[in-house]
Amino acid sequence: MNLKKLLAAAAVLFLLGSAVFADVRIKDSGDGKVAITFTHKDDAASEMAVIGSFNSWVEPGVPMARNADGLWELTIEAGLEDEIVYKFFSKGSYIFDFKAPDKKDDGFGGNNGLIIVAEVLAMQAAGGTGASGGSSSAVVPLLPGARKKLSFGTFAFVESDTRFDTSGGFDPSKSTVDAKSIWKLEGDVVGKMPAFFEITFFDGSTPVWGADGLVLPDGTVLPDGLALGDGLEDLASGFVFNPAFWLGKDADGKDARPALDKFRFGFDTKYVTYETGYGETWLPGRESTLWETVAAEKTAADLGYSSFRLGSALRELGDFSFDAALVPNRSLDDFYGLYAYAQAAYGDYELDFQYDLRSLTKTDPLRIFEVLTRQDFIVGARGYLGMLGLSGQFLLSRFTPGGSAEKLPFTDKMAAALKLDYEDFFEMWDGYLGASYRGSAAQLLYQDGDGNDAVLGAEETLGLDLGGSIRLGHWMRGKLDAGATLSSVDLFAGNIAVEARPGLAIDVSLLAKRPLTAELYADLSYDTLPASGEAAFDFVQAGLAAHAGDLVPGLLETVDLWYGLSNGATMWNTLLAELGFAKGLTAQLGGGFRSGDAVTNPVGALAGVTWLVPAPAAKSPTVYAQFVWNMDPYDADALTGFDLTDNLPTSGVAASESEAAFRAGIVWSF
Repeated sequence: MNLKKLLAAAAVLFLLGSAVFADVRIKDSGDGKVAITFTHKDDAASEMAVIGSFNSWVEPGVPMARNADGLWELTIEAGLEDEIVYKFFSKGSYIFDFKAPDKKDDGFGGNNGLIIVAEVLAMQAAGGTGASGGSSSAVVPLLPGARKKLSFGTFAFVESDTRFDTSGGFDPSKSTVDAKSIWKLEGDVVGKMPAFFEITFFDGSTPVWGADGLVLPDGTVLPDGLALGDGLEDLASGFVFNPAFWLGKDADGKDARPALDKFRFGFDTKYVTYETGYGETWLPGRESTLWETVAAEKTAADLGYSSFRLGSALRELGDFSFDAALVPNRSLDDFYGLYAYAQAAYGDYELDFQYDLRSLTKTDPLRIFEVLTRQDFIVGARGYLGMLGLSGQFLLSRFTPGGSAEKLPFTDKMAAALKLDYEDFFEMWDGYLGASYRGSAAQLLYQDGDGNDAVLGAEETLGLDLGGSIRLGHWMRGKLDAGATLSSVDLFAGNIAVEARPGLAIDVSLLAKRPLTAELYADLSYDTLPASGEAAFDFVQAGLAAHAGDLVPGLLETVDLWYGLSNGATMWNTLLAELGFAKGLTAQLGGGFRSGDAVTNPVGALAGVTWLVPAPAAKSPTVYAQFVWNMDPYDADALTGFDLTDNLPTSGVAASESEAAFRAGIVWSF
């Protein structure tokens, strides 16, 4: 075998060995129930869960365990009439199951997996894959174009929220009813014409009681507060006479009518796929070679867009694959604009080109190309040779002809990145090395300021990143992510900020014969030119996450722990726990301690409970109650789960330091 064939064989083995795939199996129990088994291959993951409508999207989902084949596996029980919407979940990231029986728009520019139990069982029976006697079990493939009917989904909740001022005691300050109901319809309206509709039925916060000085949603201050009797009278009449309007008071405190916020419609053919949308729906996001060039969850369609993309018959030609799209839109402050891309791949090699523009005009379509205030030229390439991969990306930003930005030097308007990555066949170790540069004016048109900084790095900087992991025995894997950023292209004048995150992942599930994992990290930084009065070296933060499953069968199923340390002017230690009991019951406990010169309340605490009601006919709502005191790590959108970044509350150290709250509510998510 010559060298070329040997390398080709090695590449195939690598791709097969590192593939990530999933399957869904359904078995009819014959008593109106079915068993749905999810499997997912991800050898590098130290933990994996399934999260979705069946657990009201409560993070971190229902943990999976490795089976005898080394695959992540979980079996849940469902009803014959159920519709399961789900994703995989690992370390704070949601993962779409590309092998799901069907998919459903997640409202954030991506998709959830969708299992319509009755349809899947019918598909299995029609395909002859099931056994007789109501015990069919089969792998269900994703069948393009198989989904026809419109499907209804919603995220809705009603919550009572009472707040207390803890700055000088424990004084009640206000009580509100908060409510939101988003209705979603998705499916083929006729033939292969998919549509997505999102209607805000109500979304508001209405005061029921308030102390003196209560501020209403429209900014009005009530010097004498709001009497409880008046608030309850308004509450009762609102629910009886006009519940949707009363629950949906807008920012001016007025009754808000239900509104169609998001709309998408299109058609699929063999040669072209078309989609259009407007309002708060997102532009179709795009991941290029190394960068997210169109933010999938930030760029609202506003006045609308059209997307023309190659159909399935044109995306494959022998060993070559292609993808191309043209997306004219009015999404950038109502200006006319567009982005277009073309991508070609052959085996392990890929070439990508994207062009973006924004016109000067908002009103005259015949003058779109007369003056272009912004243009992006983006090129990317990627290639693999066995275990080694090399990727590169380049951006040139162009501005209004003759303007001050366009007169800047070429290097100020460009950005570039290069990445080399490696993973050995035996998964003993992996690593990456990357370099990046961003000029003072380089920016992606379809990213906002924060998005540009996250993708390209800060303006006028050089960056170097490296990292990887190595297996340490059977149970541990050491990890390191590090980077150095030069704040000026002058090597002798700018500050070099060095950041490092060493970590350790521990998985003793096989030894313990149950899911048992832990992961810890520390963030360290060093500045060559620290600010006046600041130390060059800084211990920024640290965290630990631990998970245990299958603890007491039929009683205590899972325990998750998160510890976080934020080390700044105010030091913040938090410890949060979530206990998953049988019958859909979850308990949450937590505490925090602040220390520093400006601290008002050093101690915080919380307790919460959620119950996934076993009522499939009512789409299994979740009822919950929470008490928080001087800290509030709950997710304002997901409601019943913690909102954590690196095991610390995303809201930060100072959030809710002088406030307590008691909340109780009910939420549907399907």
